[in-house]
Parts: sequence; structure tokens; C-alpha cells
Amino acid sequence: MTKGMVIPKTGISTVRISPSRTLGWRVVGASTDTSLEKVFAGNIHLYRGFSTNRCDGRVHQVHRVQFISTLQKRSSFSGTEGHVDNVSINWLAVGVATILAFVLGGLWYSPALFGKVWQTDTGLTDDVLKQRSMAKVFGVSFLLELLIFINMAYFLGPAADLTFGLTAGFATGFGFIAMALGVTYVFEGKPLRLFLVDAGYHVVACTIGGAVIGWM
Repeated sequence: MTKGMVIPKTGISTVRISPSRTLGWRVVGASTDTSLEKVFAGNIHLYRGFSTNRCDGRVHQVHRVQFISTLQKRSSFSGTEGHVDNVSINWLAVGVATILAFVLGGLWYSPALFGKVWQTDTGLTDDVLKQRSMAKVFGVSFLLELLIFINMAYFLGPAADLTFGLTAGFATGFGFIAMALGVTYVFEGKPLRLFLVDAGYHVVACTIGGAVIGWM
């Protein structure tokens, strides 16, 4: 990023922005008004009236434009630059995603799918399971699922759509949860089959949950 031109009658210098810096911005309005408005976009300050209007790294004068980054669309900023505040969460979407993940877990670990494999590899027989407080197990599990999707909704933000939500959900399930389980299971010497069952559940659950949050 290098020094560009000086904005007339302001004494403010613009900067030349590399092509990669222009990705993710879009024009949302146009008029002949060239009043300056400071817009926070990443670590760069842009101004109405002057911007890069094509990805060649040079500064060009254009009629009133406003660039909004993905981060701006998903959150508002307080008086401190870069501080994200008041991020909205779609609680209905979070609730639906949590319920779907919980129902999926009941099916995934049922005898019809991977329940028997899971019991064999964990050593949790029917007698052992009967001795546990299943109400407590299900209650805590539901709460933890809820926390997962609250966090996902927070990071996805209200601007997410179905495609982005689905992709981000898959990336969360596979890239974070499954890989973390893999590290733990390797050190604990757990069977690969058990890893595939447990990791597979979280990948599918997060993918569905992310799609729901993005869609709703």
C-alpha cells in the first residue's frame, strides 16, 4: 500500500490499495455528492468520492460511492475503531439447529446406524448405560449443542446465506471439531472406527446447523 493523491480542499492523502484489498467490497449507492465519510474497512480508511474503481491498484475519482466490507455488514462498530459490538444472533435459527443436531445424534447413535459400533469401541454396554442418569446426559448434551450453535451464529453473523452457512458449518465440523477429536483419540489409542463415528456425527451436525443458520 503506497501513498496516492491528495483529496482536494481537505489536505487528506489517499493511498494506493493493492488489488487484494478491494475484494469483498461493493458499491451500494451513487450521487454527485462528494462529501467525505470515513468508513472502516479492515485496517484501511476509505472516503466517499475517492476509491479504487477497478482492481489495478490505482486511485480513481468516482462519484459518491460507499464500500462496505463483509465485517461491516455483519456488525456495528463502537467509538473505538475495530471494536465489534452489538452482533445480532438469530435465536430461532440457533434453536432449530440445536434441535436438529440433537435429533441427528439420537439417530446416529441408534442401533439402526452406528450405535452398536460405538458401544463396542467405547465399552459402554447396555447394562452400563442403564446405570447412568440419561436425563442428565441428554440435558448436558443439549446445552453443549446449544453453545456450539450460539458461537457459530455469532461468527457467521446476520449476513450469512445458505451456501456460506453450509460451507462454514462443514469447515467447523471437519476442520476444528473432527481434527481436535483426532488429536485426542490418537493419544488415547482409540480405534479409528470410533473416530470416524464420532467425528462424522459432528461434521454432519455442524454442516446442517450452519446451513440452517445461514438460511434463516
